[in-house]
Amino acid sequence: MLGFNNPIAANVAVNALVRAGDAAVPSLLSGVAAFNYAVNAYALRALGRIGDPAVLEVCIGCAEKGPIPNVRRAACRALAGLRFSEPRDATRAHVVLVALVQTEPDWGVRYAALVGLERF
Repeated sequence: MLGFNNPIAANVAVNALVRAGDAAVPSLLSGVAAFNYAVNAYALRALGRIGDPAVLEVCIGCAEKGPIPNVRRAACRALAGLRFSEPRDATRAHVVLVALVQTEPDWGVRYAALVGLERF
């Protein structure tokens, strides 16, 4: 449902995946790797709401090198939603978001990174 051209259906799917919690993370990681950019973004949104810190590297990679701004914005929001157990992981996410605020050409991604920094 994340790939349908229907944002309402995709949001219903995201909410269901978030309710599934950590059990949904492997499926969502598949969504992040999909060739459909909408699926990438919705999967990242769900991962951020679940907050599993094990997806830190995936979120950083998508925030820095996501194929389109929508994916990079979702990755910034996901980084801000992770439940960090290690201070060094939170620091890495913080550094990535600061770098995006300073260097990202797309204003929407810069704004998402700034909003993410506010959560820290």
